[in-house]
Amino acid sequence: MAAVVCEPTRKGCPDLPAFDPQDRAYLLRLPQIGPTVIDRLAAAGFDSLATMRQAGLDKVVGAVCRQVGNRAWANRRRALARALDVPA
Repeated sequence: MAAVVCEPTRKGCPDLPAFDPQDRAYLLRLPQIGPTVIDRLAAAGFDSLATMRQAGLDKVVGAVCRQVGNRAWANRRRALARALDVPA
């Protein structure tokens, strides 16, 4: 899965995959996950919880960290683990 290098907003990156609307709504109800987090997940090539589960938590976090250019994004690990129902 190749990361898309662009701004994490839909306007700045027209080729972002559309994140599944039901998964997006679910994620937005969770603490520490907002629209920017979902846009960054999409910019890293993930378009649903299923694609994130298939890749695994470590690969999701790593892909987004590479996409945004730093490891600080790894702080979202627990929130994503909760969303994917996997151990952090």
